Amino acid sequence: MQIRRFDRIEGWAWGLQGPDGRILIEPKFEAISCFRQGVAWVPDLAQNGWCPIGPDGKARSKPDCLPTYYEVEVSHHYPEQFDPDPFRSSVLWMQAFLKHGLDPSYPAPRLMGDRIQGRGTISVACREMIPCE
Repeated sequence: MQIRRFDRIEGWAWGLQGPDGRILIEPKFEAISCFRQGVAWVPDLAQNGWCPIGPDGKARSKPDCLPTYYEVEVSHHYPEQFDPDPFRSSVLWMQAFLKHGLDPSYPAPRLMGDRIQGRGTISVACREMIPCE
């Protein structure tokens, strides 16, 4: 399974495509995660959070929606801030992560060290992270 972006008039839409090219999750989301434990996470503006969807692309009631979501977490580092609103910032961070995964010329989002045990910044630039398994 692979995360896939699709053109749309007002920007990009994200969905999932199978290895055979078949669309598994229709491209209608601002961002999307890979499936883990039976759900993928997508931003839900009505909930102001990241909410789970099932393999059919439909919303799930459990687990509960999250205020933010990041595909990558590293101890003693926090995600680069793209917007003062934490939810919006997480959406923009994930969009940068997804775009960089498909086009390395697009700047990778960063994880910032906490200056206690985390030093400096880490560019989240691993293109192998985009294909979902």
